[in-house]
Amino acid sequence: MLAINGRDQETSEKEVHKFINQFKVPFTVALDKRGSVRRAYRIQGQPTTVFIDSAGIIRRVHTGLISPAELDRGVELILQSR
Repeated sequence: MLAINGRDQETSEKEVHKFINQFKVPFTVALDKRGSVRRAYRIQGQPTTVFIDSAGIIRRVHTGLISPAELDRGVELILQSR
């Protein structure tokens, strides 16, 4: 799992690290300094969750807050594509 901060709220690496520490985020969070990830995946709103399988194929895109059930469904799609 990888999160990418789109600089909408946290605009520096220091602020991203503060967020990670505050919420005890258990996975890697990268900072998209130039918005290239947002453009590459055509992300319109945030948060957006993109489920990508090991072959690099996008299996599902969820825009907005995600429930545990939606997260489970997305992960299941990735696991089924093996």
